[in-house]
Amino acid sequence: TALLAAAEDPSARVRVRALRAIPEFRPRGGRAALRRAARSADARVATVAAKALERLAAPPAQPSGSSA
Repeated sequence: TALLAAAEDPSARVRVRALRAIPEFRPRGGRAALRRAARSADARVATVAAKALERLAAPPAQPSGSSA
């Protein structure tokens, strides 16, 4: 439950760490892994995955990284 709460955290760094700690979310899986997790039988995992996919689909609010 703490991992799922952290996955909802506004800080991208906290979210990424939390998602990587959840078995369904593996860095190499990318969006395909999120889509699989969104269909998970675990409703909490599915909800977090769906929200993560929405964030990926949405245009970034501010540019990340350097502005160079």
